[in-house]
Amino acid sequence: MRAKSFLLLLACIVVTSTLICLYGDPKPALDGLVSETHRQLTNLKNLKVVPEQRDPQELERYLLHLGLSPATSSESGPSPAALLANESGPLPPIVGTAMGVDQLGRLPGFLEACQTHFPDHSVVVYGLDFGPAELLAAQNMCNSSNCTLRTLNFDFYPAHVSNLKIYAYRPIIIQELVRESGGVLWVEPDYQLTSAPDPRRVVGRALREGLAAPWSSQPQPTSALTHLGMFEFLRAPREHFFFQRMVDPSVLLLFDSPQVRGRLMLPWVRCALVADCITPVGAQSTGCRFDKKPLYRYSGCHSPTIKAESTSNSELCSIIQREGSKKKPGY
Repeated sequence: MRAKSFLLLLACIVVTSTLICLYGDPKPALDGLVSETHRQLTNLKNLKVVPEQRDPQELERYLLHLGLSPATSSESGPSPAALLANESGPLPPIVGTAMGVDQLGRLPGFLEACQTHFPDHSVVVYGLDFGPAELLAAQNMCNSSNCTLRTLNFDFYPAHVSNLKIYAYRPIIIQELVRESGGVLWVEPDYQLTSAPDPRRVVGRALREGLAAPWSSQPQPTSALTHLGMFEFLRAPREHFFFQRMVDPSVLLLFDSPQVRGRLMLPWVRCALVADCITPVGAQSTGCRFDKKPLYRYSGCHSPTIKAESTSNSELCSIIQREGSKKKPGY
């Protein structure tokens, strides 16, 4: 009985194998496999990744809302607010900052430092991701006539602007303040305000050039910490930044002028509004390789921030990144 069952099973296997060999799909020839593989590789080689292009009209709507456009940014004189600021005193009338929920504990010290060193100047604080409870707490701290608490309408701007890690909100807020007052002293809440022996030299430079900012703590050149996609978007020659040092955007003294509007704020804000510029595809903030030679080669790290000024127009208007920032906690 067992032998009969075994023979039947064996016969079924033989018949099935024969039918598969006779009527199954023929094996492709070797030359066919090679040709098909070559064709697929050719298709991959010709494939081009095209970054998503934002509607120019939509981008123009954001820029006009912020008082920026090629027409308004090339006017021959400073804005009325800037003239008012320069007549009222050497320092801008507004001290501005923006903070998240995790930085709310620094607000009392920040306001105290502003009251000590800039008692006659308004302070504007933007609550970035504050809920109702945080807004109420911040409002109780910001209860003087010189202090104003605001929020940024993230719903109005592209979705990536609400990602606080890429700092796309920073140039938008700075432009709002500069447009409103003609000048701003921008200080991140993690930095400490202290008195200076003679601030006139810094203020004078800012009035002449439109901007004063400290050097970045990073020793690497701009090109080593800037993704190629940002250079391409801004149409800035990468070789111009092989030996350029960056500035730290956490502290800025900025005055409105046609040069600042057209060559700095317009491209900076435009880049912040386009995800493919502020965070290009493949950009990352980890895995830095600073041992590459020459040192101006891209290190593999990218984190958005402001570009240092240079004498050339393309360098002044471009936006750069750097890895982190040196912060001074406490007040």
